[in-house]
Amino acid sequence: MNQHTHGDRTIGVWGAIAILIGFVVSVSIFVLPGELAAKTGPMIALSFAVASIPAAFSCAVAAQLGSLYPVSGASYISVANMVSPASGFMCLWLLIGMCVMGLGLLAHGGAGYIQLLIPSVEKKTIALIFLSAIGVMNLFGTRTAVAVQSAMVVIFMIAVVLFCAVGVINIDSANFSPAFPNGKVEIFYAAVPAFFSFFGFMVIIDVGGEIKNPSRNIPIALTVSFVVVLVAYTLMSTSLVGLVPWQQLATTDASISEAASRILPQWAVAFITFATIMAAASTINSTLMIYSRDIQIGGKAEVLPQVLGVCSEKTDSPNAAILLVTGLALILVWMDLDISQYAFFVVLAAMIIQFLVALATLRVKTRDKTRYDNAEFKLSPRALGISCGGLMLSSIVFLAVGIFQSSAISMFLAAYIILGMIYYCVRRSILSSRGTDIAMAYE
Repeated sequence: MNQHTHGDRTIGVWGAIAILIGFVVSVSIFVLPGELAAKTGPMIALSFAVASIPAAFSCAVAAQLGSLYPVSGASYISVANMVSPASGFMCLWLLIGMCVMGLGLLAHGGAGYIQLLIPSVEKKTIALIFLSAIGVMNLFGTRTAVAVQSAMVVIFMIAVVLFCAVGVINIDSANFSPAFPNGKVEIFYAAVPAFFSFFGFMVIIDVGGEIKNPSRNIPIALTVSFVVVLVAYTLMSTSLVGLVPWQQLATTDASISEAASRILPQWAVAFITFATIMAAASTINSTLMIYSRDIQIGGKAEVLPQVLGVCSEKTDSPNAAILLVTGLALILVWMDLDISQYAFFVVLAAMIIQFLVALATLRVKTRDKTRYDNAEFKLSPRALGISCGGLMLSSIVFLAVGIFQSSAISMFLAAYIILGMIYYCVRRSILSSRGTDIAMAYE
């Protein structure tokens, strides 16, 4: 299968950083704080700090896995090879669900800010058009998507720096008292949906086949991106609560613009609103760009319908996969569900995927020693054990807390997994009748 997993390697280190920052620093940081602040009180920044712990472990694991499997769809391929073909498929199945749910959340979040500029248009209509436009853009290939991505990241990072620089200076300390009006335990509960704002560092391995010198550039991109993201989230959430009382944040869909309007001139508020839209667009763009490659690899491996593995001859873009997830996400947006439920589903699914990927990475050293020994970037056995073990443990803890917090979404996720298992069994039977061993599809 290796011949199917390498792209043209058109993405350099700055392109990889743009993909990561654009994916991780999303509009969710501008949408979720208000709702989470209603549960935690003014110390919402602590929830984001707790959520960064599994993100740090995921960066280390992704850096190692990116060198071990420098191909597109690495998370799916590594789990299939090192754990089992069924686990590899489940990883892919969860990625599809995560992608669709995440796009729904991001489209709704971006639409809330766009509506500030065109209030006469219904929010759902804006979300549908917004998502459709970015989906169409991705059909023009990776070069176009990465170029637009880089431009959007520059725009919204300028806005983040502007807001945080002025916001920190104008913080009202009275907004932080009492610090824990709903109890300290809520800080940890809120860390589960807050992790949605940190999830994404590991996605860089799924475009590994299109990154130049992946063994060098993936670790660099992960390190730079994690530092930038952690600083941005800490300053942004602290400034936000320091400018607007947490009780008021829970009642607005455009909290950053609301806070900015209190300390900045109108032109700056308009720029931040526009930059927030760019943040949403950049995350939707990178989500489509990355996860469509996983689906493409699944189609080429025949574990998914083969049509999903077809690329455009002109742009080498997995158009069928892009159209699939975009279409499903548009249906979800049209249904107009509670966006916080999207975040819970994404986080719970992400924890399962992270556990499987960490397990696969840990097993490479013993099950494929040659691959580990030949890797250009290599964690020491101890660092590898700590990173993989830490990610597995934190994933279990976050998954348990998430299940406790939302039984309805947990049941929906369980039903989704069961549906995937049924599909896998049927697909395996179909391939078997053709004389194809599904395990061989991953080689």
